[in-house]
Amino acid sequence: MRALREIPELEEYLLSGELSLSVIALTRSALRGAKLSREEVKEVYSAVCGLSRREAERILVENFDLATARIESAERPLKNGALLVMIEFTKEEAAEIEELHRLRSQPVSTKELILSLVRAEVAKRKRALGEAPLLRNRVGTADGGSRKSRRTVVRAVGIGRSSNGQARIRRLVWQRAGGRCEHLDQARIRCSAERELEFDHVHPRAYGGGDGIGNLRLLCRAHHRWITTVTFGESHMKQFRIALR
Repeated sequence: MRALREIPELEEYLLSGELSLSVIALTRSALRGAKLSREEVKEVYSAVCGLSRREAERILVENFDLATARIESAERPLKNGALLVMIEFTKEEAAEIEELHRLRSQPVSTKELILSLVRAEVAKRKRALGEAPLLRNRVGTADGGSRKSRRTVVRAVGIGRSSNGQARIRRLVWQRAGGRCEHLDQARIRCSAERELEFDHVHPRAYGGGDGIGNLRLLCRAHHRWITTVTFGESHMKQFRIALR
């Protein structure tokens, strides 16, 4: 209503649907404090006609140098005890998140990605404060013996945590592959996948293959799963996939 009192012509745009209430509110908020004539204000409103709120915000910032009010995050508790969080990322921050998505071996949502980072930080701090036991490769059993932990099972298929020497080798393999799946099809065309990448042994370690650079390759999850299934059989690999999940 304040905007209509200032610029009565806005009513026509509002009734026709060219301007939404949210865009009008956003534009008026951005114009607050700006030293513009009435005609210049009308020009600003005309420029955002037919645009969404996000598109209008970009036009206001880029074309008219009118900064809109930005809320980096907002939290609201819900009745069921959950928490609704709205976070606004800049273009550069969004690119960093997308890069982390690309580097992960498993596809996850942004919510799951943030939760995994939070859980890792909580576990790290608890270990530092003595509230949680240190990580171990083996855990005890009821009969006093030991059995392989889940981490050991993961390492058995070649994607577990490695020592410093192995980490260096894998880094060299990653650089050689350029962060891209190295699988070649029958026509010698290379796979273009750059996400969900995993390390694989050309000559399987179970058959005596080593961990050298020449015996390691970078594969996308689909090709890695297909090759291991062909090599070891579906029934054998099923047990490892259940452990990984």
